[in-house]
Amino acid sequence: MLEQNKEEENIKAVVEADEEQLQNQSEKVEIQDYEAKDKISFLDTFKANLIDIIATGVISIAALYIFDILLRATAGYYVKEKISMLAIFYLISSLLYTSIMESKSADTIGKRVSKIKIHK
Repeated sequence: MLEQNKEEENIKAVVEADEEQLQNQSEKVEIQDYEAKDKISFLDTFKANLIDIIATGVISIAALYIFDILLRATAGYYVKEKISMLAIFYLISSLLYTSIMESKSADTIGKRVSKIKIHK
């Protein structure tokens, strides 16, 4: 009877050790999966930056034409050097775009499309 109890205890100890080992292995797999999801690839960041550059370009072109229309309507002047003014509007819009978008929701349009998350 004593030998049978000892055998049962040994079997229980072995089963518990195996269960603990399986649990540790599954936790390792979950951690590895989590780490793989956290890595941001070059393609993701490139796509996000390209989308943000295009958005900034569209904003600056729209601002240039709005400025030109307002200048013609109010003062009778027009923008002669459109490329130079576009560069100025692009610089201003690129600074404001990133600052405004990241202050409100911690991401930009490109980061949303690429599903890149930035945590504060």
